[in-house]
Amino acid sequence: MGAPTDCLPVEIWRDILLFVIESDVGPSVFATTCTASTFIHFMKQGNNSYIKYMRRRATLRRVCHAWNEFIMSTNRWWTHVHASVHSRQTVDLSFTPEQSPTVKRLSMTIEDHDCVLPSANWASDLLQRVQVPPAIYDVTLPPCNVPPGVCHERHEPCDILPKVSSRMALRSLRVVCPIRILCQTISFSQLNSNFKNLVSLSICNLIILSTEELTLPHLELLHIARNWQAIPLSTQGWNLPRLRHVYLDGYLAAIYLETFLNFLRRYASQIETLFLIMCQPWYGLPHDFWDSFTALQMLGLQYDVLNSHSWGGWSVTPPRTHPFRYLVSMSVTDVVAMGDSLRSMWTYHEEVGLVIENGTNGEYYLIEGIKEDGWKPKMTKSDGILPNRRQSLD
Repeated sequence: MGAPTDCLPVEIWRDILLFVIESDVGPSVFATTCTASTFIHFMKQGNNSYIKYMRRRATLRRVCHAWNEFIMSTNRWWTHVHASVHSRQTVDLSFTPEQSPTVKRLSMTIEDHDCVLPSANWASDLLQRVQVPPAIYDVTLPPCNVPPGVCHERHEPCDILPKVSSRMALRSLRVVCPIRILCQTISFSQLNSNFKNLVSLSICNLIILSTEELTLPHLELLHIARNWQAIPLSTQGWNLPRLRHVYLDGYLAAIYLETFLNFLRRYASQIETLFLIMCQPWYGLPHDFWDSFTALQMLGLQYDVLNSHSWGGWSVTPPRTHPFRYLVSMSVTDVVAMGDSLRSMWTYHEEVGLVIENGTNGEYYLIEGIKEDGWKPKMTKSDGILPNRRQSLD
């Protein structure tokens, strides 16, 4: 008697294969939206995810001739370009835009400033030629040729972003510049006009022109990593009606954080994830924080903040009926000290879990079963995908 799998139609096998190709331990590598439970995993997707993705494809190609042919036909779904410092102005690209009509995700790592313009032009050509607009565009930029603090040239967005038209339905954009490079800028007016379909936007270490408005009607995730010398943003003219996940970090004064939280109050009833990774001291959340952020499921804070007894963040704690489920602590070096510090500050109940980033290796652990006498020592390693624990409490 044959195995049940022998009776499966080819169409079902194809769906299974597609799921395995796209899957990345949960959310698809081509996903542009996320939930509070998958937020950490979504934020971590980068070059490591690409390496895992390629290894998985290589393994599946060995199953049989039919699978090998099908996987080869999806070769360009995730296209990664690495313009190294050795390539200089000759960007080594293995194909032309005409040969890649089905790109779903385009990622570029540019190590040399001389490679930025040819790489951006190549990306522009590719994005204009594809049959269906890709969902995701990631670009990691090189440092400026001039030492930090010396360069007075403002590199405009057209230098780093692909030239696309408003019809380009790009849903996720991630622009990363090396830390403390003060000359790179990004223009909100260009984002508003050419990238209006964005669901996810990450801007890391770029100077933001503070006088401009940001109007993105579909944006759900906003990630801003700021430079310590950057001028605080003016968020008065921002319009992000679908905002649900926010990640803010940088060397910013407490007064700036208060300004940003006031901006978020416009959307407080729909914010599900909030990470405030501030590298300067601040002394607590507003007293009406939990009454305002009624949909918050996950809050991420720096370990130093949570470990400080002078921090008054838990002077008002969420009621048991609040949907809050995960407290995330970044860069934890001592889990026991973490628990001892929080014991006197936190109102425990079993539906709340502590998620820690252990040290600086980027590994996340879930500590479950919070009791009145402290945290259980049991830790479960997580790839950033957490159980969906949002449920009504008795």
